[in-house]
Amino acid sequence: MSSSSEYNLREGDAAYFMHLHLHTVVIRGKHQYREGHWVLELEGKPRPMLIVRCLPKKERGRSWYVAVPITTKGLDEAGQLRKNHERIGNCLESSKESFILLEPQKYPDNLLHCHEPGAPKLTPCDPIGFANAVKIVSHRLLHAPRLPESNEDVNDVTGREPRAIKLD
Repeated sequence: MSSSSEYNLREGDAAYFMHLHLHTVVIRGKHQYREGHWVLELEGKPRPMLIVRCLPKKERGRSWYVAVPITTKGLDEAGQLRKNHERIGNCLESSKESFILLEPQKYPDNLLHCHEPGAPKLTPCDPIGFANAVKIVSHRLLHAPRLPESNEDVNDVTGREPRAIKLD
């Protein structure tokens, strides 16, 4: 994981972010060199995301992005489109149909993941189809209840209120 400034990510780009599984947090102890800091371990998995907004100001020394997950699991058991999903077709992988989950989440640049050496950015196999999908998703999000405009509008990468973790 690295600084986003070297990757030049923009709105409409697809990139891999580490999706953290917050329910797996294990407290490893107090930080060896930083007073008042703790070492935590948790599981995560790189997931493709569509960047819908680059937030204007840094928070805690990091650039932040509002992104929506890209998934291949957009259909239910009956083959119907799941709630809050938008079909984007086979523009990312020619062998798999992809969907966007229309639930914006906020990610810091240190959760970017280089799925391929040197870059977190995904290269669509059908750039024109992907560009059209981005326009459709952007339009849907504009008519959503509210797309985050600043760092304060979304609390964490789960989109929910932060959970308290008992340290002592």
